[in-house]
Amino acid sequence: MNELTDQAGDHWVPACGGTERPTRTRTGRTLLYMWNTTKGEHAYYDCERDIFLSDEEARAALAID
Repeated sequence: MNELTDQAGDHWVPACGGTERPTRTRTGRTLLYMWNTTKGEHAYYDCERDIFLSDEEARAALAID
């Protein structure tokens, strides 16, 4: 995945200058840390479900307290 445009028209690219790679979490999900060049925000993208996670969902998926 090189870039993604969501329904709101925001432009998302992998974080860290495009070098971020998908990672498998302890909970079995494949997530990619993304950067929104339109809004200047980061978020985790669930590669299998094709959705962006809320901060709470990302913490749960990453098993972070």
